[in-house]
Amino acid sequence: MKPGEGSGEVFAANEIRLSPRSWVVVFALAAAVFTFAPVLWEKAEKFEPDADYRVPYSLGSDYWFFKRYCGKSCGRGATLLVGDSVVWGHYVSSTQTLSHYLNALEGEERFRNLGVDGIHPAALSGLLRYFGRSIRREKVILHLNLLWLTSK
Repeated sequence: MKPGEGSGEVFAANEIRLSPRSWVVVFALAAAVFTFAPVLWEKAEKFEPDADYRVPYSLGSDYWFFKRYCGKSCGRGATLLVGDSVVWGHYVSSTQTLSHYLNALEGEERFRNLGVDGIHPAALSGLLRYFGRSIRREKVILHLNLLWLTSK
């Protein structure tokens, strides 16, 4: 008689069967990993942006990264420049942005570039509402690019 024959048991070489208690343990471990991995990653990865830093174009849709950068930019008495490609500095280097020149005029690193290249004002509103909470009670210069008003 072959394994599983006549006993009503289905046989498979790679079958894994978990009891209800084992499933609870699996879900608890998965929840712990998904909850604590971002927190531990933030502590493990060094991220100290300088005054001319801006969110890289390739990370413009990474809202978790934007949230982290907001947190790093706040609390130093900085004025935050928020907007789209005009603030971000499309077609120029990071040393030719509005924030760089404002810092040069002030003589200190007071302005931070929180612009996101190519972001629509509606998307920027949601981004700030849900991922930019750390900039509450900070000084902010918000730029609205009127070019977006020409689009339906």
